[in-house]
Amino acid sequence: MNRLQLVSSAAVLLFSQAVYAQTIVLDESNGAVFDGILDGFPGLADQNGTPDFGGNQLAVGLRVGSTEERGVGEYPLAALGDTDADSISSAVLNFNIDDVLTTFGPGTEFTGKASMEILVHPFAGNGVVDVADFLEVQRSTYLVDTTVFGVIDDASLQVSGPLFFEVDITEDLRDIVREGSTSVGIVWRTMDTPTGTSLDNLGNGSAGPPGVGGSVMPYIEVSLSAPATATAPPEPTATPTAPATATQVATASPTPTFTVTPTRPEGSCIGDCNQDRQVGVNELVTAVNIAIGRTPLDACDAADFDEGGTVTVNELVQAVRAALEGCS
Repeated sequence: MNRLQLVSSAAVLLFSQAVYAQTIVLDESNGAVFDGILDGFPGLADQNGTPDFGGNQLAVGLRVGSTEERGVGEYPLAALGDTDADSISSAVLNFNIDDVLTTFGPGTEFTGKASMEILVHPFAGNGVVDVADFLEVQRSTYLVDTTVFGVIDDASLQVSGPLFFEVDITEDLRDIVREGSTSVGIVWRTMDTPTGTSLDNLGNGSAGPPGVGGSVMPYIEVSLSAPATATAPPEPTATPTAPATATQVATASPTPTFTVTPTRPEGSCIGDCNQDRQVGVNELVTAVNIAIGRTPLDACDAADFDEGGTVTVNELVQAVRAALEGCS
């Protein structure tokens, strides 16, 4: 996945979010919760297929005969309002690998490389993660091949930054809505032993501030064939990410022409929040968040290129163009 493909996908998502508002993002802002649940741990419990305890960071890990961790997320569906199953045109789970685990403690050492395969299982949830969710792997299984990025370890992640994947769960979400469930759940696990792979947004060793290095907590983008009614909240945060092998990559449509009158010094680049002469996907996300009122303007003054006090659709499109073509 090269940078052009990545940002092209971002351009489609950003433009549709800012203008049409027909995509609802299910994430922590509207109630998503997460946990890492363990089966077995040396000196505490046997690894026997029965989950023992939660209270861990979101990750997958397996050392046969010692321990297994499965990550679990639950996403309440209230944000979809009265949307029926047939109005869901797509539902895409997005998650990242933000660092590689080497051990949970004595007797749980891993290879120091990311799991080559991660299995994803949607299920009908109740909005609360509990230990029994470890076993919710019956509905569907999606195999995510992480080797599309080569060998992933902490050294490679220092160069690449977090790596992003998409899984199309449209049919599962439609079925879950038809069943009347209040939440869609996700179980992540691996059969690749002995490996441990972090899926949260806390950086190396699950330490550091949220969002470190551009990583995110997993979220689901739900596209509707008509705007949601009833209890749908204000337009959600768009968080574009790099596609994985599990879904089709979006193709950027021709970018409409807008005129922005710059007042900033020559050499400035619209959307370049940190002034490094590049516009990254995280900076595009910040610009969208400012435009929809989720983030204050001072988080990225460069997004308001004409210094008009707001970030307009025109400026979002120009920022996407800068990400695609570079800063001139």
